[in-house]
Amino acid sequence: MTLDHVLHAVQQRAIQLWVQHGELRFRAPKGAMTPELRAEIQRWKRELIAFLEPRLLLSRPEARYEPFPLTDMQLAYLFGRTGAWAYGKVAPYYYTEIDAYNLDPKRLERAIRRLVAHHDMLRAFVTLDGQQCVAERVPPYELPVLDLRGRSAAEVEEQLRIRRERLSHQVLDPHRPPLFTFCLTRLTDQQYRLHFGLDLLFCDAYSALLLCQQLRELYERPETELPEAGFLFRDWVEHLERQKEQERYRKAYAYWMERLEHLPAGLDLPLRLVEGPARFQRQRQELAVSRWQLLKRLAAQQGLTPSGLLLAAFAEVLMAGMKRRHFLLTLTLFNRPSIYAGIERLIGDFTSTLLIEVDGQGATFLERARLLQRRLWRDLEHAAVPGTVVLRELGKLRGETMIVPIVFSSGIYDQGGVSGDASQLLTAFGKTVYSISQTPQVALDHQVFERDGMLCFNWDTVEAAFPPGLLDRLFSRYCRLLTLLAEDKRSWQQSEFSFLQEEVLWTPACKQQPAPRHNAEPPVNELEKTLYAIFCAVLQREEIGVQQNFFEIGANSLLLVQAQGQICRQLGREISVLILFEYPTIRSLAAFLSQDQVIDEAAHTGQHRAARRRQALQYTRKRG
Repeated sequence: MTLDHVLHAVQQRAIQLWVQHGELRFRAPKGAMTPELRAEIQRWKRELIAFLEPRLLLSRPEARYEPFPLTDMQLAYLFGRTGAWAYGKVAPYYYTEIDAYNLDPKRLERAIRRLVAHHDMLRAFVTLDGQQCVAERVPPYELPVLDLRGRSAAEVEEQLRIRRERLSHQVLDPHRPPLFTFCLTRLTDQQYRLHFGLDLLFCDAYSALLLCQQLRELYERPETELPEAGFLFRDWVEHLERQKEQERYRKAYAYWMERLEHLPAGLDLPLRLVEGPARFQRQRQELAVSRWQLLKRLAAQQGLTPSGLLLAAFAEVLMAGMKRRHFLLTLTLFNRPSIYAGIERLIGDFTSTLLIEVDGQGATFLERARLLQRRLWRDLEHAAVPGTVVLRELGKLRGETMIVPIVFSSGIYDQGGVSGDASQLLTAFGKTVYSISQTPQVALDHQVFERDGMLCFNWDTVEAAFPPGLLDRLFSRYCRLLTLLAEDKRSWQQSEFSFLQEEVLWTPACKQQPAPRHNAEPPVNELEKTLYAIFCAVLQREEIGVQQNFFEIGANSLLLVQAQGQICRQLGREISVLILFEYPTIRSLAAFLSQDQVIDEAAHTGQHRAARRRQALQYTRKRG
């Protein structure tokens, strides 16, 4: 094992490591610390101490309500919701519906309020200048109940459809906490439909599972005292910022910069641009306990992790029939190192991404899987630099906006007693009848997790982005491949799979024509000239067309935050950074800023600093 392999094994097993008085200490769940892992920890003891000591997490409770930076992942999430990108206006969002019986709405409402009071990030919001902040107090959450008792079956069905349509893909205002929705539909005297939507800007998948687990505890036992983490999410974010000064980060950055010019583009799928808000659909399947356990044993014998095997099978299906076999996929990483005691008690967005290169090298499936696994291990050693940063640098190098819209998300873990199956949110209250997730700039998110010894997996997709029938065929082939690999060991030695080659699925006719460019059009008024000067300076360009999209000429989230600050200073007006994403050209932004409907300055004079700590602000206002 390398040092990074040891750290990964420790995290996967929820083992806590720390340094006390210069000695390495650990705390492990029963059975987690195997003799083999203990020996590896002893072997790497000196390196582990050197790794852990500068990573001490400093707690600053006095700064609890002060603004702090968004993570790279949060910035990507934030800007995807503005509609400035392909696939429409999308928030990172999870929605589920549960049929529950004999529920007490008031008791549930009190439990929700307890959760909001306990977890800072359930009261978090985005400030105008693109930071995050925790409100000290928010109004008590009110649980709405729609009573449909006595209505006809057809009317009930229609009302439920309307509610699902409205709630399942909503994009909440990030300036106004809380960023979640609970509501009830009463169907009979005993039966309720519980609706729950959670914006993942401030909560990752693990946070959602923890939230729902604690909600049930507070509902059943209101006297329950929830455990404290011992530090804040803002402490973690500041810790990440300090890590950028460490040698480990510098080495990771150098590793990716060296590989940058050799990285391929995203998957060459026939994706279509989506007009209006994107709608996600879910395809779901399970692999029985016997098959999944056998498949894991076979993978282990070949030096593959369960996630590595599933990633290889996913890539195999996507490669089949393509014009080129060299492309990038995005991997979701759940970055909660268990070496930090208490991190499993925090709600926050700890996710990161990793770009994984698929090149189709290898004569057999097994060879390709092993090569991909080795590359994955090597890249994970340099995951201190997230995929969002690598993608941003790749876009700068190539002079275009880069997206990698096909995602692999593995929830095969068990941390702090919380299952990795996000589809099981709130099942302690009843039976799941519907669930869906969505992610900005993602066309296909393949999620894998275990439940009761079986493999469960979803494909959440923007169906309108794909040709009709394509996703059904891809998903069917993926299910068939997993079954074959579990049932026939000889299949691992096949060079290709005939059922994956039955027809070419990728059709160039589906590709969009490039939008017309407006390279030469100059600014025509003073406001456009001011904005022109700001963006030329921020983007380090000699000239910009006033109708050129900022993202097409090298802008990214960090640069637009800089531009927003300069606009506020030069125009004497505060605007949300999100406005630059809603109006991503100089001309459209100037037109917006010229409107007479901008909120009157007197309504907000002198309130900005206090409000940024206690409540979300509206998109735009003038300074007094």
